[in-house]
Amino acid sequence: MVPIALVATAVLVAADVAAYLVDFGAFQMRIGALNADSRAGVFQWLLLATLGAAAVLAARLASSQPNQRGRLLFLSAALAVLTLAEALHIRDSLAGLALYALMLPLVALLLVNIAPDDPARRLMLLGLACLAVSLALHELGPPLLRALGWDADSWAYQVKIALKESVAFAGWMFVAWALASRVWPSRTLPAHAT
Repeated sequence: MVPIALVATAVLVAADVAAYLVDFGAFQMRIGALNADSRAGVFQWLLLATLGAAAVLAARLASSQPNQRGRLLFLSAALAVLTLAEALHIRDSLAGLALYALMLPLVALLLVNIAPDDPARRLMLLGLACLAVSLALHELGPPLLRALGWDADSWAYQVKIALKESVAFAGWMFVAWALASRVWPSRTLPAHAT
């Protein structure tokens, strides 16, 4: 499942970046469906679907792992809250920032603790790394770009936004893929007797 996850995520992330930059360069951000940072954006809806799927997968995993049921149900609820927060764009408010500041470290800790050392864990860690990079781009990008003389209407700033949004999307996709690979572990084929 890991190669599929990597390829599918790379394709969607490339499409996300391309759509955003085409909207900026050719349409001056007038086509909401191409804007990953817009409620009308196709990739925003794919992000919501990915987060929602991760919440459902965590709940499904809880039903098959009684020793981790509490953690997984809490993870499922936290992912559902993040899905709702993302859908309502509350991250743009002070209360939303506080919610994210509380929920994201908890989600990260739960994700790391539920996965044994296997490909699913590596996907989760890759997802968490992507989310950390996205957060760094969000926090450090604007002051750095302003210091270099680029404003919000510059190509550099728009590339930063496209990368931040698509890297976050990739992070949640890797998390969802990791949970899916735990819910439906790949089965090994029995060796044929010779």
